[in-house]
Amino acid sequence: MRVNTRLFSCLLLCLFVCLRVAADDRPLPYNGTVGTLSISALPAIVIDGQTHKLTAGAQIRNDKNLIVQTATLKGADVKVLYNLNKLGQVDRIWILTPAELQQFESGTRPKPIYPAKN
Repeated sequence: MRVNTRLFSCLLLCLFVCLRVAADDRPLPYNGTVGTLSISALPAIVIDGQTHKLTAGAQIRNDKNLIVQTATLKGADVKVLYNLNKLGQVDRIWILTPAELQQFESGTRPKPIYPAKN
């Protein structure tokens, strides 16, 4: 009986930890730039009418923080948060949820979880 109680306690603890992690906001850089992304002829992308180049290791993350392929975004204009590297190329893109977009448009940035790479 004692083993079952310990096992149940461990499982309950794991459940609470998993739920807490799932409830956390995803990490967004506090100094990123908000824009509207359109996919054109790769590796070029268009953000707010300006053509940018993606870096070789560029990542595009959806609202669930999963990496998505650029082909899945063709023909769609989506609001994003992005970072440029020192060469002016885009290396990280986050597709924003409506709540995140509202937060950025209202002028309140998320708390600095980590700085953007420069």
